[in-house]
Amino acid sequence: MKFSVSHRGTTREVEVSADLELRQFQRLVEEETGIGPDFQKLLVARGGLIKANKLERGEETPMRELVKEGGKITVVGTSMQQIQGLREAEVADAQRKEKLNKRLANMARYGRRPAIARDSTQLAAQSKYTFERVEPLDFLPRREEARAMLLRIKNDRGVQAVMERYKWRVGLLTELDPALNTTHASRKLGQNRNKGQVIEIRIRTDDYGGWCDYKEIIKVVCHELAHNEYSEHDRDFWNLCNKLEQEVKNLDPFGHRGNRIGDEVYNGPGLGEGRAEELHCDEGGFVGGTHILGGDSSTADEGGNIRDKLRKAAERRRED
Repeated sequence: MKFSVSHRGTTREVEVSADLELRQFQRLVEEETGIGPDFQKLLVARGGLIKANKLERGEETPMRELVKEGGKITVVGTSMQQIQGLREAEVADAQRKEKLNKRLANMARYGRRPAIARDSTQLAAQSKYTFERVEPLDFLPRREEARAMLLRIKNDRGVQAVMERYKWRVGLLTELDPALNTTHASRKLGQNRNKGQVIEIRIRTDDYGGWCDYKEIIKVVCHELAHNEYSEHDRDFWNLCNKLEQEVKNLDPFGHRGNRIGDEVYNGPGLGEGRAEELHCDEGGFVGGTHILGGDSSTADEGGNIRDKLRKAAERRRED
């Protein structure tokens, strides 16, 4: 007998034995379409859906009893390949949901910490241990963007928590003009006046065309805050400086942006390579004066390069 079989818009004519059983026909369909017998639905024109379990002899029923000569059977179903793809998609979706639930659980756990229970801007506004004012330099371009960067430093969760912990209040946070603080021998990154009266931070690139990396800016901020306690670069100063850098990350649960920086190599622009203590070579925090991060103004005109000065400074500290 002959009849046509249609699947996904494609119709072809088949010729089989009139005694061919339904289960045998279903195997032929599986070979052609990849749809297993358990996932097949066979629709006969004017006969409706063929359900083997409802037939008198089930899967043994011959095809002549199911379709007429010249009739048509439509095959509907999902192949095993498609089913496997759906299962993989379900597994991937479950994994995404599990990660999301873990992230939400961590955020809820961190949210119970008093240090971040309030918005950082509100925390800075309510605390007396903060930067009282922020002011960009009037004569430099993109003044409002500079103000936004200084406010970001002021409202940084980690910085604010550190200032609360050590009871520090700074009168003014402002920026350092790169053009006025860069020479062939030194590159000033920050300075602290009168142990916290004014802190100046380099936030712009040398050509004024962009902004310094925020993570490196925060390192400079920690260095300057440490000079609120210690003017000289002695062991107490470096212990506090490294401690502040770690605490700024630890006290801000959303601020774990990298590895510990106390003894890591820092490849800052114009600074070369070395340990943190060797790179932070400056005059220290002077009452009534300034100190320089990234250079030594007292030797700026003596010639030589910054690497030699860093090496000599490190040797002096080892001798001390």
